[in-house]
Amino acid sequence: AVDPASKLIRIQCYGNSTLRQRVLDALGEMLRTRFPGVGIRTVSLIGIPGEASEDTVVSWDGLGDAQRGLAQWRRRNRPTGTGAQGASAAAQASPDALAQLQEELDEQPRGEEAELERLAFRCVAFLTGSEAPSQTRHKVLWLVYHDSRQSHSPRGAYPLLLRLNADLCLGEELRVELGPASRATAARERTDDPQPRIDHLLRTLLEATDVPPPAPGLEFESVLWEADHDSRAKVETLTRRHFSRVKHPEVGDLYVHSEHRSEFRDAMAMLASPAAQARVQHQVQQPPNAMPLPPAPGGRQWRGQVFASLRFPDGLPKPEALVLKESLAEKLVYLHIVNPSAGQSISDAVFATMKQCQAFIAFGCPRYGEDTGNPACTHNEVGYWETTLQGPMILLRMIPWGQPFGHLTARVLFGRNHLALDWQEGEDMPSNIVPEIIRALGLP
Repeated sequence: AVDPASKLIRIQCYGNSTLRQRVLDALGEMLRTRFPGVGIRTVSLIGIPGEASEDTVVSWDGLGDAQRGLAQWRRRNRPTGTGAQGASAAAQASPDALAQLQEELDEQPRGEEAELERLAFRCVAFLTGSEAPSQTRHKVLWLVYHDSRQSHSPRGAYPLLLRLNADLCLGEELRVELGPASRATAARERTDDPQPRIDHLLRTLLEATDVPPPAPGLEFESVLWEADHDSRAKVETLTRRHFSRVKHPEVGDLYVHSEHRSEFRDAMAMLASPAAQARVQHQVQQPPNAMPLPPAPGGRQWRGQVFASLRFPDGLPKPEALVLKESLAEKLVYLHIVNPSAGQSISDAVFATMKQCQAFIAFGCPRYGEDTGNPACTHNEVGYWETTLQGPMILLRMIPWGQPFGHLTARVLFGRNHLALDWQEGEDMPSNIVPEIIRALGLP
């Protein structure tokens, strides 16, 4: 909402601090690309989860301070032991973007794949974008490796390939052997030289994303800063031949290898879809009641709740969902099966019910992930869970492994590194389904 008199823009964000951070980053990208010269004087966040009261107001001077302030708030409120230790005081205090990226990488918890993917893309977009130091303004980052076992070994440059799920790798087949006139390490007499910090950022990124060296014994040396004429020509030719631009709605332009271009574009299209996000946002603005929880068997207490995301052919739940519901109940885990076709009030209740659940189970039939126009279709359920609730996702693949899903949401979801279990339609429930769900919930 915009108040013209006070020049106030109010953005309602329903989600945790990770989502709030993404909203700030997206706002900064929008201002930079669509409204150059327009700045933000003050940013105030109201009711940050975990503060003393819902009326708490935290204000910063400008968007950059707000981004850094929220990142620091997230670290202070992170459970003990989840973050890396030892970020330097200088990095914490530094206002520039490079120091902020380094600080976030140092503090990034292991296991948060979605956030690590986005942070990796931000690092690469910065180092290849217009705001980067002039030496690194290339479409693709080329990294120099040398054989640490030999003092005068040949040095090679490899492109850093971007892939989904923070699964970065090196283009080993695109190796360019560097001539004697090439330099990975430029002069470092100036104290303001950004190169050592950029090299350190890349080294941290490679470690965080578990990128192996291109061959045993090879060691990362530096970003390729300068190259002899022949090497530079090869690098430029390979870059033009094998890489193309993909627009990321949050971090800007990224250049990806042709082998990964289609999956990137599919994922970015789903991430940027305003229609689906608007429908989900409409749901969470309503105050519906969740579906009631029945008594547990034998008068005991339920140990957990799980949401079943599935299609309802002919208005009926899949038989497999009913079988799983009964089996989980024996373990005191309640599986919520909510039919969204039963009316708008039920559709509203779907999202309230999801908030009560500790895990999300996707019944991956051929039409899973279709955007049917119903606010609580499986397409929107996936989007709401991933952007707002972010708990464990358990994928039940109910089509053959060689058969692609018919809808983009399912193709992207089942292409990620979530727990995926095989249960073909019409077959008996495999014996590992219930134990794996119990394990994903962290229950004994």
